[in-house]
Amino acid sequence: MAAPANQRAILWRRVEVVIALVVIALFLYFVVFRRDKGAGECSNENHETIQSRAAVSRTQRTSATVLEEQSDEFDLTFSPPGNAKGWPDIEVQGSSGTYLVSLVRQTCTCPDFGVRKSRPLNTMGRLCKHLMRELCARGCFSEATHWHQAIANAGHGGPRLAFLVRRKSAPPVLLALSDNKEWINVYANTRRKGETIANASGSIEEFGWSVVRKGWSYGEGPPGARELRGMLSVVEGIR
Repeated sequence: MAAPANQRAILWRRVEVVIALVVIALFLYFVVFRRDKGAGECSNENHETIQSRAAVSRTQRTSATVLEEQSDEFDLTFSPPGNAKGWPDIEVQGSSGTYLVSLVRQTCTCPDFGVRKSRPLNTMGRLCKHLMRELCARGCFSEATHWHQAIANAGHGGPRLAFLVRRKSAPPVLLALSDNKEWINVYANTRRKGETIANASGSIEEFGWSVVRKGWSYGEGPPGARELRGMLSVVEGIR
């Protein structure tokens, strides 16, 4: 009777060993294999993130190259007419009171001119909206380029910096940077009836690009607006 009892004991020990091996195998599976799988998933996610960032970086580099190759800094200087030296100082009504404007010295007592006063004479970046309006009314920009005239007719102060961008699929546009870093003003030809983007020849109008919202003012951009998005992101970095 002792032999069968010993055999059963040996059998149970073998069963226990098998169970222990199964438990160890399951433990290794969940600890090692799942960890490696999770690391692989994280690696894939990181790889996708790197690829996405690289794509954005490539787009920005491409836009920067296009901006450099297809644009020139626009000359914002102008020449007052010969009779400008005889223009008297005038008072103008502003939103916060009355301001004294000197058309000869190109100065104004409004707060905005305080930011502009260090800029050279006869540059549009020096002009607040009061100076711009009064000089425009006296024909100061009538002999200037149509870009100067479009800026003067916009009804606000002049930009401190501007780029004239030549485009393959549409007429050129002017990207103008003001002291308000939340906006970039874009001057472009509008389309007449029946015209395509490529041959737009209508009047030059101002379109506002919001740096904060990454969108056009009133949801309306110039002809060929999609092509400009990359360039606008590059110009934002210049500010």
